[in-house]
Amino acid sequence: LAERNSDLLHRILNQVIEAKPDYIVHDAVCLWGKSIAQIFDIPAISSITTFALNWQTIATSPGFLLGTTELLLRGVPSVLKFEIEASRIAKAYGVKRPRLLDAFVNQEELNIVYTSRYFQPFSRSFDQTFKFVGPSISLRHENVAFPFDRLDQDGVIYVSMGTVHNQQLDFYHMCFDAFADMDRQVVLSVGKGVDLSRLKDIPENFIVQDYVPQLEVLQRACLFVTHGGMNSVSEALYYHVPLVVIPQTVEQALVASRVASLGAGVYLKRSRTTARSLRAAAAKVQSSEAFRSNTIPIGESFRSAGGYQQAVDAILGFRAGAL
Repeated sequence: LAERNSDLLHRILNQVIEAKPDYIVHDAVCLWGKSIAQIFDIPAISSITTFALNWQTIATSPGFLLGTTELLLRGVPSVLKFEIEASRIAKAYGVKRPRLLDAFVNQEELNIVYTSRYFQPFSRSFDQTFKFVGPSISLRHENVAFPFDRLDQDGVIYVSMGTVHNQQLDFYHMCFDAFADMDRQVVLSVGKGVDLSRLKDIPENFIVQDYVPQLEVLQRACLFVTHGGMNSVSEALYYHVPLVVIPQTVEQALVASRVASLGAGVYLKRSRTTARSLRAAAAKVQSSEAFRSNTIPIGESFRSAGGYQQAVDAILGFRAGAL
């Protein structure tokens, strides 16, 4: 982490000198972006693609706190390198020394958060420097071969574990066992890294593809079984689709917790998920209208948050000194 930050900082310096930007917009975990903004005294905006974090958010989410602690303990050598490199950068360029916490909670005078205040945990603990603009969702008009004519009119179960942690043949076979005899069409997206020939005994009520036009399928879904990535969850809630969330990473666990706390779905731990528990969770969500009803205020909060136009207005207002 430390070496990557240092290398990127040195590589980008000359580009910044040539470009003479009015702003630096950097990801919330992009420490080199923060350092460059300080070196050149350029207004900086933090782009937060998941939830905004502070100590209250972290401390009240045991899974997130434990996961973050575990990552730090496992990466002690990297942490030590970070501390050394951070001090060296600060001394060399005369900037404020980045904190280790900045690797997780990197804030600026303006912070653009791509969710709504309604969905953000403990949103009242974040001041007006945080602009909650909601997710940017628009139809992609993809030219993808997909059998839309096979989809049930009364809603399908859509299953996707995202684009990173998706090579999970055991989980996909678990889905076959869980949903094979359900009177419901199931759409399973397995990702480009999975050899479809290794999936055995695919049930007749399943449509399995390495890529699925997600937004179009979600508009026909009654349930989304997901890993809990912020984009996927936001897209489902935008279209008022309740969820069964099986997180694979620390930040996805925080998203899953929020979904469950708002009554918009069920949170299952991956290590404890079986075909039986997955089927039971899916049946629970589908049997109660409350889960779908609870998605509606979340989806509407996304639609009214302002989107990319609100983000642009906040950035231009920030430059004018009008937060």
